[in-house]
Amino acid sequence: MLRKTLVLTVALAVIALVMTSCDNSPQQNRSVLSIESLITEEGFAAPVISDVLTNGSVFPDAVTVVFQNRPYSQLIVTAPDRPYGDFEIYKYRVEWESTDGSTPALPTYEADMGLTVPSFKSAGASVMIVTWENKANPPLDALVGANQEARMNAKITFFGHETGTDRETTIQAQIGVIFADFADPAP
Repeated sequence: MLRKTLVLTVALAVIALVMTSCDNSPQQNRSVLSIESLITEEGFAAPVISDVLTNGSVFPDAVTVVFQNRPYSQLIVTAPDRPYGDFEIYKYRVEWESTDGSTPALPTYEADMGLTVPSFKSAGASVMIVTWENKANPPLDALVGANQEARMNAKITFFGHETGTDRETTIQAQIGVIFADFADPAP
């Protein structure tokens, strides 16, 4: 009797373990999103060189981010056109930290984004990190005509979810930015 109870208990434990590991719950991601690269508009890894005034005009600054979508485990098989696998990124937020010790940080900026990163693939997008408003207002507007620079670090948080789920996932990246009124290029 004790032996039958023990065998039954072990069998139920094994079945529960298998059912848990095969859980198809939308609360569990089947893929892992990572950042493959983050580069400036000029093609450099860092820092972003941000001119606060170029030939009398103000322009926003962007970076290109490339995401990679890989399976959480090599044991997970995801077929095309099936739930789970692709990753949808729908917005991002830029938070600023002054690194020069004297310039106040820029306000937080948030924007919508629409990028699908297919399973087992990479995909990229250009995201604006410095807006026109940032350059036209304090503290950056004080750099126009001045022989000084401001240094900041931009922390970019991307928000998304795997297709077939509503579980929000975030991923972060950081890049340095040097602000100044650099010499304008010759016309």
